[in-house]
Amino acid sequence: DVCCAYLPMLRHRLAKPLIEKAHEGLDEVIELMDEYYLSKEELDSIFGDLRLPATPDLYASVDSKVKSALTRKYNKESHKIAFVKIKAADSLVAKGTASKTIGRSGE
Repeated sequence: DVCCAYLPMLRHRLAKPLIEKAHEGLDEVIELMDEYYLSKEELDSIFGDLRLPATPDLYASVDSKVKSALTRKYNKESHKIAFVKIKAADSLVAKGTASKTIGRSGE
């Protein structure tokens, strides 16, 4: 249900700035990715693996130079990631064998 209703809207919001604004849309797309805690790999899945065959391939409309610029810009910055805290991690922290800080940005 989520794939059928939510992902098409998200896919459109991620692709539109890249198609219409090209390089000027990079910041907008990265901000949206950060808002939803999406990695570059997850973005690729949204446009590829999670796209139904009958739906248009919006990412194919994005210029390859813009896609490359998005990857470079995304990789230069640090981004928070969502994670689930599990009991095993809690016990490691309690014992002092693991850090409480988890994530790419160290926040």
